[in-house]
Amino acid sequence: MISVLGPSPLALGSWLLVLESGSWSLALGSWLLVLESGSWSLVLGPWVLVLDSRSRSFTLSPWFLALGS
Repeated sequence: MISVLGPSPLALGSWLLVLESGSWSLALGSWLLVLESGSWSLVLGPWVLVLDSRSRSFTLSPWFLALGS
């Protein structure tokens, strides 16, 4: 599945690509703000690579704030 927004996030960015398969999602963006309810993750950054599932997450960015449960 390819979408601009995930299941229930608010995503803003100059460009954003979200790939989803089952419980996994891959988000790429040159600037990205993602707010998700349910999993409660907050990601802020000028460049963000996010790989996450409902149980695990990986975030790579030169500057980011990530809160997750």
